[in-house]
Amino acid sequence: MKKTIPNYIALACNTLKINGLCRFSAVSLAVFLFLSMLCAMDAQAQFPKIPLLERFTNASCPPCASYNKAGYLSWVAANNDVTIIHYQVSWPGTDPMYTYNKSLPMGRVSFYGTIGQDIDGVPTVKLEGKTYGSTQPSNAMLTSWKNATMATTSPMLITPMVTMVGSDKALVQVKLTSQIAMSNVKLHIVLVQLMVSHSTPPGSNGEKDFPYVARKSFPNENMSGEVITIAAGGTITREYTATGLSALNAEEFTVIAFVQSNAAPYEIIQSGNSANTSVIPIEITLDPQGGEVEPTKKIVVLDFAVGELPTPTRTNYTFVKWNSKPDGSGVTYTSTTSYTDTSVKTLYAIWEGKKFTLTFNPLGGEVDATPKTVTYGQPVGTLPIPTKTGFIFEEWNSMPNRRGIILTDTTVFLETADVALYAFYKQGTSDIPVSQVEFAAKELNLSLGYELELEYSILPSDATNKVVSWTSTNPSVASVNDGVVFGLTEGE
Repeated sequence: MKKTIPNYIALACNTLKINGLCRFSAVSLAVFLFLSMLCAMDAQAQFPKIPLLERFTNASCPPCASYNKAGYLSWVAANNDVTIIHYQVSWPGTDPMYTYNKSLPMGRVSFYGTIGQDIDGVPTVKLEGKTYGSTQPSNAMLTSWKNATMATTSPMLITPMVTMVGSDKALVQVKLTSQIAMSNVKLHIVLVQLMVSHSTPPGSNGEKDFPYVARKSFPNENMSGEVITIAAGGTITREYTATGLSALNAEEFTVIAFVQSNAAPYEIIQSGNSANTSVIPIEITLDPQGGEVEPTKKIVVLDFAVGELPTPTRTNYTFVKWNSKPDGSGVTYTSTTSYTDTSVKTLYAIWEGKKFTLTFNPLGGEVDATPKTVTYGQPVGTLPIPTKTGFIFEEWNSMPNRRGIILTDTTVFLETADVALYAFYKQGTSDIPVSQVEFAAKELNLSLGYELELEYSILPSDATNKVVSWTSTNPSVASVNDGVVFGLTEGE
C-alpha cells in the first residue's frame, strides 16, 4: 500500500517500481551489507552481532498478507535468533493493534522520516536501521543479510528480561554492557507480543495471526528512546513496569532492546531479545593473583570468542597469560578463545618474575663463576663456593661490609635490581671428610679364644679426622676394641 511519495524521494529511487512502491536493487543490498561489516570491524568489538529487523505493516494491507503467505512468516518462525519488531501502522485501513498504542509505531515512522528514510508504504522492512526497498525483501535476501550481519561483532551486549506479574503487569529489565566508551547513542526498549491471534480477521486483508507485535516502548510510548552515555567496560541497567496487559489476552511477551547511534549514519550498534536463546551471557571473574586488573568482571557469551581481555599489572612481574587454573595448567584464554566450558567461572593471571643478575666478588679469594640469572619470587638456586688459602667460606652477602642480605641456594630472590655478592670467610682450614675405610681382608676365620688386629686404611689419606669408632654386629660371637677382634663362640 502507498502514501504520497515526495518528489525528491521518487527521483532518488533508481529502481524498479512495483505496485507503486520503490524497490532497491541487489547492488544496494550488497553496498549496505559491506558498509555494515565495515562499521562493525571499525568498532573493534567482541560480542556477536544480533541482527535487527523492523517491519511496518497493517492488518488491512493486502500486499502484507500476500508476502506473509508467500513465505515471510515461515522465515520469521525459523529465524528466532534475529531480533524482530513489527509495527502496526495507521494505513491503509483498520488495525486494532495500531489503535491500542498509536504513538509507538507512528513515533518510529516519524523518526525514519526525520532522517530522510520515509516509511512511504507497507510492508516496509528496515534491516539494521537501513532500507533497501519499500517492498518486502525475499527470504533469500533476508537470509543473506542475516548471515552477513551475524558474521560481524559489536562492542555491546544487551540482555533483556521480562517477568509477568499476574495477567496485567510485566517487569521489564535490560542490562547493557559495553567494551568501549560511547556517547550520544539511544537505547530503545520495546515490549513485544510474540503472537496476536484473533478469532476473525481484525482488518480487511483476511489475516488473523500477527507475530512480534510492538505493544509498549520505554521510557516513553512514542519510541523516542533514551540518549545514554556508557564508559568502556561499563554497565547500564534499566527497569520498567508495563501495565494494562490483561486486555491483550497474551500468553507470551518478549522484551527487545536495541542501541542506535543518534547521528548519521544512525547505525544499529546492537540488539537483544529476551526470547533469543542463542545468546547466553555469562559473567566470569578475572583474578590477578597478587597483581591489579580493571575490570575484575567480564561478560562472555557461550560458544563465542571471549573477546578482548585486560592486561593486569604486578610490580616486578611480567604477565604471561590468562588461564582457567591458578597454576597455569588449565586452558589458556586469549581474545579469540571460544568460551565453551561453563564450569570456568574465573580466569587467573599467570606471572613470571622479572630477571635479575647476580655477580660474585670473592674478596681476595678465588671463585669459578660467571654472572648468574635469577628470577624474582623464585629461589636463587645453586651458588658457587669460593676458596681462600687459610680461610673457610661462610656466606655470600649483598654488602661488602657484611651488613646486607645473606643469600643461600634456597633464598627467594625479592630484590628489585641486579645484586653484587661478596664472599666472607673465617680463619682456619676446611675439614677434609673421610670418604671410606678400606680393609685388607673382606672376611677372616678366627679360632675361639684368639684375637686378630684388623688391617685397614682411611681414605683420603689427608682426612682431617681419622678416629674410628668400632662396634660388633654380633657381640655374642666376637667383640672388637680399637680394631682388635676377639673370638667368643662359634658363629658369624
